[in-house]
Amino acid sequence: MNKVCDEFDAFIKDTLEPIKDASISSVKEVVDEEAQKLYEEIKSSTPVRTGKLAQSLTIKRKNSSANRYGYIVDYEGYNELGVPFSKIARTLNKGTKSISATRHIDRAIRNLKGLDERIYQRFLEKIKRR
Repeated sequence: MNKVCDEFDAFIKDTLEPIKDASISSVKEVVDEEAQKLYEEIKSSTPVRTGKLAQSLTIKRKNSSANRYGYIVDYEGYNELGVPFSKIARTLNKGTKSISATRHIDRAIRNLKGLDERIYQRFLEKIKRR
């Protein structure tokens, strides 16, 4: 029975652990890259009147756990009238009766389409290199 246990332990160590490590690192790497791209795209396409709205955009890593990993990209703070920059950005993005929609946030988020496939491809690359 010891031989079976040893072989099973070796299988887990040699086969399953590298797959687990590759899958986790693939997710983290691609999410890191995509979050940075999202931040840069939103920042560069934010409408500019005074520049304060674009300057208020932040990117922060969320508290991660074993099951969660990600970022928060948001406009923080308030303008000189006390209006939250996030509200201004959402209003410009969606538009109103008197303001044409810029869709700057929507376009950047649309670029995240296919994220699962990019993670999967990264995972395959890591497994092939193994």
